[in-house]
Amino acid sequence: MSARAKIVKKAKVAEVIEKPKIVLLDWDGTLVCDQKGEFGNEVLMPEAYSAIRILRRNGWNLAIVTNQPGASERRITEIEIVSSRLFNIGIKVFCCRHRREDGCGCRKPMHKLLTNAINYFCYDFQFESAWIVGDKWSDVLAAERSSVFYSGRVKACKVGDFGYHQKGTTPLPGNLPVPDLFVKDIGVFASIAISGVI
Repeated sequence: MSARAKIVKKAKVAEVIEKPKIVLLDWDGTLVCDQKGEFGNEVLMPEAYSAIRILRRNGWNLAIVTNQPGASERRITEIEIVSSRLFNIGIKVFCCRHRREDGCGCRKPMHKLLTNAINYFCYDFQFESAWIVGDKWSDVLAAERSSVFYSGRVKACKVGDFGYHQKGTTPLPGNLPVPDLFVKDIGVFASIAISGVI
């Protein structure tokens, strides 16, 4: 086979590879109640179980992206165990263990946690659709910062309180990005996602 024929064949193979649909899920406050308690005692958000099942059944690739400052390897393993037990499926976990003062590039609202998760699913850095679903402004800003690395834009859905800031958090200076969706909970997002509107 000539070199040109090999290139053409490779191009045709690339064309038939489906671009993935990706949903990155925050953990505390999105899938489980943000109780800051011990792992294994999480209280599942009311709509989380059915939302996960619906998204998976409709072809969405799912991963958890979570800031867990100071977390040990054991703690992260427990998140994976808990998520598997709650949803009866294994969900890949991407976690930042740094504290804010460490100045890392992976702690949300920085981009690296999201880009690592997206690249896990992507072929050639392309996707059909990519979302992060979370309850804090840091999730929304992380989506905006991640978008510069891809041909498509990483979109953000904020769940829960329609206000941007949790009590006691420090707002970012300047204007914050506006989420692509505001919804009550992950269940509402799942319904919209499978409708084909997004």
